[in-house]
Amino acid sequence: LQPMVKQLCQVFKESHSKADALLALLAAALLDESNAIVAWGEGVHRLVARHLDSETYLRSEKLQHKYVALLRIAERMARAEDRAARQLADDSVHVKLLNHLRAFLSKDTGGLSLQKAKMTGPCIDCIAALIKHDKTNGALREAVDDRHSLDLFLKGAKDEGLDPVVLSASLRAILVVLEKRSEKAQ
Repeated sequence: LQPMVKQLCQVFKESHSKADALLALLAAALLDESNAIVAWGEGVHRLVARHLDSETYLRSEKLQHKYVALLRIAERMARAEDRAARQLADDSVHVKLLNHLRAFLSKDTGGLSLQKAKMTGPCIDCIAALIKHDKTNGALREAVDDRHSLDLFLKGAKDEGLDPVVLSASLRAILVVLEKRSEKAQ
């Protein structure tokens, strides 16, 4: 499967993620940790970081599945390879995602619509993976130390009538932040 993953990565880099099915296939292939390491080795994390910087995915309902696939790709590379987590953090992906999360959970924008809920859970999961797997404690230190980040995860966990995917992602992220704080205190 790894030679196919290398080809998928090449097509992804050449097409600049224009193919919806390609993103979904690549995200699914990266469920296998060895494939995620191959994708990182192919430099996919750089392209994913650039795409996650775009606000276009957040504004269009037609593009939300691409955004979710990009989040899953980043999350799976970060979980499989600590260097991928560090590089994504160095590219400030966590800062961009925390800003997206703030927008998703903002009451000013009408609360959490179904469209936002579909993007919020994967966004939280990606942030949590970056926090957990960045072993340098460098770029992500502020996400762990910053009370506002934890407040965002708590907000996702305590809103009434919240999507169960968002609730479970929020609770996992809270656990990751508390574990990191505990490690740091020791």
